[in-house]
Amino acid sequence: MAVSIRYLNSEYQIVEQFLTLQELNYQNANEYYNKLKAFLEEYDLMKKLMFISTDGAYVVSSTKNGLVGKLKSNIPYLISTKCAAHKICLGVKDLSNQFHDIKILNEQVYLLCAYFNTKKKLDLLAKNQYKLLKGDDHSILTLLQPTDVRWISYYPSVVRIVDLLFPVLDTLNEIMTENQSFTLQNLINHFQQLENIILIAMYGDLLSPIYKLTKQIQKQDVTLMELQEDFQQCKLCLLDLKEKEGPLMRTLIQRIGQFDNEHQIIYFDNKQHYLKSSYNYGHYFFKNKNKQQQMIDFLIITLNERFDYFTEIKDFQAFNITQIIKLKPSEIESYGTTELKNTLSFYKQNQQSDFCQKEEVLMEQYQLSKRRIQSCPSNMAISDILKLISQSIFLKDISIFYQLFQLIPISSVECERIFSHVTNILSKKRNQLDTQTINDLLFISRNGPEIENIQKFDINKAIEYWKNDKLRRFV
Repeated sequence: MAVSIRYLNSEYQIVEQFLTLQELNYQNANEYYNKLKAFLEEYDLMKKLMFISTDGAYVVSSTKNGLVGKLKSNIPYLISTKCAAHKICLGVKDLSNQFHDIKILNEQVYLLCAYFNTKKKLDLLAKNQYKLLKGDDHSILTLLQPTDVRWISYYPSVVRIVDLLFPVLDTLNEIMTENQSFTLQNLINHFQQLENIILIAMYGDLLSPIYKLTKQIQKQDVTLMELQEDFQQCKLCLLDLKEKEGPLMRTLIQRIGQFDNEHQIIYFDNKQHYLKSSYNYGHYFFKNKNKQQQMIDFLIITLNERFDYFTEIKDFQAFNITQIIKLKPSEIESYGTTELKNTLSFYKQNQQSDFCQKEEVLMEQYQLSKRRIQSCPSNMAISDILKLISQSIFLKDISIFYQLFQLIPISSVECERIFSHVTNILSKKRNQLDTQTINDLLFISRNGPEIENIQKFDINKAIEYWKNDKLRRFV
């Protein structure tokens, strides 16, 4: 179990850091809870915990019998979210399960990328790229293998397939003369039919805005408001695809045009056939356009369902500095007052009276804080505005809520990075490391000084700390 923390540093900037890697004896909620509780209490963090973000696994995310539910029984005011990156991957998986063509396509994309995962085939693919480049200064590309664990990873794989379409076809045909395997025959039959190629490009265009949204979520300092803005932009891009061709489809049209003009043929079952791209492309594109529109509608619906956040999180929009800056003078007084009351009511009901003892004072400070934010320059950083509010003696109570808004976790990406990092430390040559050693190495690797700041690191202080940590023998 990987645990990371999200907090504001002294400059009121969002920081996410690795805390610990805990070894579990059993895969159940009690084991998760006992391990996490023991660690948090050791460092006096249990009562300071305000939010928790988990992946979609029932054993941790369930508010009844999972880790989150057990934490809420101890911390009633704890607010939980599910990782937005996992929600997106599950939405794409729903799409694949709903549309049979996409499921088959995903399998074929995976098979093609896996098939080219040998040096001999990659060298042959590079040779065919050189032929088509004709001395142009372009880098040689390889196919990227996707993973079923992260369904969004199919997007970069599809992009490479479209970019390398004709070198791939040429390479498959060269290999076909030497090898008549069933798998290879399947791949050639699939990837040399124009209808399937067009479907690949359409699928890639569909995944493009979702892939960009995922990359935004993976940033450490992303906030709930930024997620919502990016999510709306993603939906607009998807709706735009219902009206016109996407970038991958345009790339494919260009590839087909180049190939048609230069070669006049496409290889199919070792026989030469005219591509007739002007006719076939239009026929197959419009045949599949309606299917793409159905997929877009389904994807928007399933993502909307998965991104329906809890009411108490929506109420935190009252402390969205970015939105307050954009308010008109006539909107300032009424903005966020209902949400603030709902937030105070939530904390009162859940035994967190520290925030809510002075409701009238908080309402007055909230009105004052909005006017203070409005007076800030439009190009002033959010962290600087937050620092200004937090350091004001007239806004010290309400500033806590502005800080909490910045700290709402929208993903567990940092923990996923930890698991990826473990594979770099626990290698084949270092397979006897115990959990504590791995934990220590991870902590240094993830939280240690950056390479560019290494000269600022006080090594003497670190040595003194190490010497005094316990009784040691020196030679």
